[in-house]
Amino acid sequence: MSGEIKSDWLKMQVEIQKSLHGYKRRRTRKKAGWIDFVAKDDNEEKKLLRAMIDSSGYESKLTVKSLSKTLEECEERDFKGALLLAEEITNGAEMILEKDANLDFISKDRRFPYTVYQLRYAIQQKTMKHCKTRCGKIPKNASDCEGYQELETVRHYSCPVRRVSDDSDFHAERGWVSLLLNDFDNLVELEKEIAR
Repeated sequence: MSGEIKSDWLKMQVEIQKSLHGYKRRRTRKKAGWIDFVAKDDNEEKKLLRAMIDSSGYESKLTVKSLSKTLEECEERDFKGALLLAEEITNGAEMILEKDANLDFISKDRRFPYTVYQLRYAIQQKTMKHCKTRCGKIPKNASDCEGYQELETVRHYSCPVRRVSDDSDFHAERGWVSLLLNDFDNLVELEKEIAR
């Protein structure tokens, strides 16, 4: 098992959760079949994000066995709750999840588990991070951004981050969740380019 996520769907879910809640990668449990991320809330309580992976690094099922191990670990390590990402959830695991309010999951059959507000917030978090990396600062308002100019009746973008941000505003106004997911994905791709 490589210990790296190779699934585009799973990478996207992890990136959104990191933007929304500040999860940081903690460890890869190759034999167990998952990668863990941990976040702390304002009260310093820890929450676990567990991405279920197979031996090739693609998303895998959440079973009763892996859920039981997760529950044990949450108790031992004093996690307030856990969010599990999986290709699908077995019926037995789903019954256990429904009984515990501190556990949640996202699977591939739940195509859009996010609200427009959550996606817009995740996009804003990524945008601010990119602005700071590219320009050294986060603009206080739209006119502070040097990546956009209005030349008479023509809009000119010299910064791809600003363009994605503006596009996402338009998509959010209309409630177009699938396009907001594309916008977020575009920011993840830009992050790779900026890192080079």
